[in-house]
Amino acid sequence: MAQQEQQQQPRQLGRRFRLRGGVQGSGLPQRQREAKKVEPPSLPRRAGALGLRLGSTLASAPFTLVPSPLNFVGGAIMGAGEGAAELVEGTPLSPDRIAVEAVLGTIPMRPIIHSGKILHSMFRSCALSGF
Repeated sequence: MAQQEQQQQPRQLGRRFRLRGGVQGSGLPQRQREAKKVEPPSLPRRAGALGLRLGSTLASAPFTLVPSPLNFVGGAIMGAGEGAAELVEGTPLSPDRIAVEAVLGTIPMRPIIHSGKILHSMFRSCALSGF
């Protein structure tokens, strides 16, 4: 009797796993995929989100000009600006995007810009990509 129960458990676990797998190609069940469908934001919402992103970039600039402990304040401002922009757009909050913006906000840009290699790298990348 105990052997039969042990033999049935792997089949049940396998069946549950297949049911949770959902439809091919997504990894999410059908109900969750339908819930994730979001209408694209309207033009005024996108413009407002762009303004918030630009504003947070300008607000974080004084904290990230030179390498210092205040760079984390700039990162927090950038992360908050991205979160607010996503709320204005009406899209679901993405912790990954907010984290990436926060990390990018901690990078001191002045030494990178003054190194003089940004334009060279940009032109080389454009030439290699076919622009």
